[in-house]
Parts: sequence; structure tokens; C-alpha cells
Amino acid sequence: MNAGGRLTFRQGPGIVRIRDGRAGRTGALVVLTLEGPEAAVYLAVDDGARLPAIAARAGIGEAEARRILDLLAGERLIFREEDRVLGLALPAAGGLEEAGEVLEEAPLLSLSARAAGRR
Repeated sequence: MNAGGRLTFRQGPGIVRIRDGRAGRTGALVVLTLEGPEAAVYLAVDDGARLPAIAARAGIGEAEARRILDLLAGERLIFREEDRVLGLALPAAGGLEEAGEVLEEAPLLSLSARAAGRR
């Protein structure tokens, strides 16, 4: 199944998988895995939240939340306007247990590992 230019996510316990098939990528489907605080921060930006609310929802400090938001922004997964942040991926139908095709279509990339590789 082709991603068709879509940006979607599925969530499971402590994990979020984001399928990015948008133009401007390498031309291949990219599947990013967010775990722990990264996943919590991404799930906290579904309503245009501000940094203090994002940090509180994720259960981490504002400095750590800001660092994760910077990583997400680097992957073009969030939109920032002034002090508000909004996640761009739409929820996909079903949870991770129904996402077997994702594992077969593209390698999974950890957001932190991907960011470390760019340094």
C-alpha cells in the first residue's frame, strides 16, 4: 500500500509510529518510531498546546519538552505558530496491532537515533 502523500500515526502503549509519505522526502515511505517522552510529547500537541501544557501532559520538564519539539520540528511533524504547537499527523485507523503492513513497507527509524545521525 502506498502512503500516497499522507502523514498518519498509530499509537500503542508508550509508543507512536508515524508514517510519512509526503512529497519532499526521499521519495520513499518513512516510518518514525517515538517512544517514552517523545511519544508523550507528540500526543500532547494535538490541540495547539503551549510549552508548559505540553511538558505537564508529557510528565517532563519544559527544557526536555523543548528539545523533543525541536526534533519533531526538524522532521516536519509539528507546526509552530508563536507559542502554540500542533502535531501534523492524522490518526490512522486502528492501533499498532493492526499495522502489520507498516513493518513490511519501510524500515522503522527512531526519532532520537535519526537526530543523532545528523550531528
